[in-house]
Amino acid sequence: MWFLIGLVPAVFAELVFAMAVGPWYFFDGLVLDPLRNGPGRVLPLKLSPELIVFVFGLVSIGAVAFLVRPTRFPSHLVWLARAIAILALGLVPFALQRADTWHLTYTGAVVAGLAVVSLGIVKADFVGRMPTLKTQAVLGLLAVVLVFGLATVTTRRSVPWTMSYVSSNGRSVPVLFFGQGSGTPRELERLLREINNRAAPGQRLFVGPRDLRFANYNDVFIYFLLPKLAPASRYFEMNPWSANRPDSGLAEELASADWLILSTRYDRWNEPNASMKPGSPVPNEIVQSRFCRYGDYGAWSLLRRCSISGF
Repeated sequence: MWFLIGLVPAVFAELVFAMAVGPWYFFDGLVLDPLRNGPGRVLPLKLSPELIVFVFGLVSIGAVAFLVRPTRFPSHLVWLARAIAILALGLVPFALQRADTWHLTYTGAVVAGLAVVSLGIVKADFVGRMPTLKTQAVLGLLAVVLVFGLATVTTRRSVPWTMSYVSSNGRSVPVLFFGQGSGTPRELERLLREINNRAAPGQRLFVGPRDLRFANYNDVFIYFLLPKLAPASRYFEMNPWSANRPDSGLAEELASADWLILSTRYDRWNEPNASMKPGSPVPNEIVQSRFCRYGDYGAWSLLRRCSISGF
């Protein structure tokens, strides 16, 4: 009963979302796109500290869910162990769809935390009969912390990046700037000030990569910083063979836009997967034929529809 009570609000939210975007778009995005992608991004699975911690956490959680029996543990702890196992299992496809350091680190952190909670369920029962297990558990937890600490240090040294807050319209977000070619906070804020001054409320905006044949990544946070403008496309994050497939509808959505913000920040993307393969050239043709460049701001370019007065 409690499970159903918790499920109803989530299902209701999904139904509201489906009606807001349209049932067909909802079905196409959540069902057909994953089938077409298959998935679009798959990195080679390599042995790493992050992967070891992720697998170790999953095994620990699964073992606890299997060993905890209603005859020895209160029912609420039994259900907690099973719920943790289901949640951890649900993270597996999310982590392995792009099994790089970044994805394995933050999904591994969740799994490691769940493993600590899960192991805590059996602590009282086993520690009473095996005193040495307490020391072993402490040493194991320290090993997990050490592995994640080393992984974090290694990641930060290999990727020179800075995080800065960018503000517009009373809103601010932390933005990652990862070296040469990724732009600067000052350039992005100049762009935001300019479009705030020039664009009329309600006009349509599209944010994407400069070369729309490639679907690698996108500065989707810009939509949040410009709330007076309406998104011109349902494709916020660029996913391989989704936004850039021939029949995606992106070109038609671009044609309805008033403003474009296109970026070269991710032109050096080098993941060995479908994001490196060019898709349909039609969106680029729409940009070239219907939009005029307004200004360049480092890694970003601002374009507006040529039919707007003054162009």
